[in-house]
Amino acid sequence: MAREPVRENSRRPKTRHPDPRPPRPQRPRRPLRRLASVLRRGSDPRGPPRPLPAALGLAIAESKTAGEAASRLLSLGAVGPLEAQLASEDADALDFLLKRLWRAAAPSIPGEFAVDSSWSVPALKVERGGVTYFVHAIAHGEHAPPRRGALLALAAKVESSGAALYSEQNLPVYYGYAAGKETLDHKAPLGYPTLVVDAARGWTKSGLAAKRVVEWAIAPGSALAAAAWTLFSPQSVLAWAALLLALGLSFLFLTSGIPLRRFRHRRRGAMASDNGWTDIAAQYEDEAAHFFTAAPDLEVLRSLELPQPLGASEDAHSVRSRALADAVAADAAASGAAEVHVVVGHMHAHEVAWRLKHGPRPAASGSQIA
Repeated sequence: MAREPVRENSRRPKTRHPDPRPPRPQRPRRPLRRLASVLRRGSDPRGPPRPLPAALGLAIAESKTAGEAASRLLSLGAVGPLEAQLASEDADALDFLLKRLWRAAAPSIPGEFAVDSSWSVPALKVERGGVTYFVHAIAHGEHAPPRRGALLALAAKVESSGAALYSEQNLPVYYGYAAGKETLDHKAPLGYPTLVVDAARGWTKSGLAAKRVVEWAIAPGSALAAAAWTLFSPQSVLAWAALLLALGLSFLFLTSGIPLRRFRHRRRGAMASDNGWTDIAAQYEDEAAHFFTAAPDLEVLRSLELPQPLGASEDAHSVRSRALADAVAADAAASGAAEVHVVVGHMHAHEVAWRLKHGPRPAASGSQIA
């Protein structure tokens, strides 16, 4: 029996199903794609990258603007013309490039300020005009204050020594001490003057002590109560559920949410890595490890933040740093204090120290310094 010829296009067309595979990650912009090659430039491709020379670190540290830093790096051959043009075309990409270069180069040059670890809260030591400033960096969180004992010990020691003590706004009430003075700097980005007032205005020492007791009763106390409930009623599902909830809330409260914030930052880094943005992922990992910690390392923070005055900007955080430093310097000068201790959040420390050392300076062309 003869086979029936197959007519052209007689087969049933295949149904097109959606591709179950995840979409291919988008390639980052061309300037960011070149970051890895910039960081490894001059190294042997068959071996590990050589460390960046101190000249690159000095080129960034001595620059007042991003454009000046790009020009210096271009003259050293560290970046190409494309990266140098980012000053006018893509400020965010250039800022990121400078941060990654500075992260690698900063350890090769000494910091401007020595880290004094003899205090319970380490400080940057600043000397200017016969006055010695100690800028203490504390990692305050969102709930229970981390390292409260260390800061209370510092406040008591400074108060007993007769030295001047200034604190960033709300830190005295948050940690529970009424020593020294406090700067009202939160409204500085809106143009309001930064006033210097007595620390923890409206609170007495007994009231602050009672506040600390209540905070401990809320978090660990609730967990202990739930644990007692499970001991008396081990068969109660509700008791075990309450215990788990109380333990979770106690952990969040006592750690001040820092581990959770670190986890969220690392998630952003993982998303960047999934898209092939390895340098952005590395920056997120660096920040997660050293920004979101109860005991920040001031020397490491120096390499994660752009040096001053290059790192100064008009964002609220930077404006507050400068306003706080100027207010402390003016009040300390009026009081004639020779030793001044300043307690600030760790993200303010280096900019506050630089401002105390150099004071307000005339703005350079293209600079954001006020």
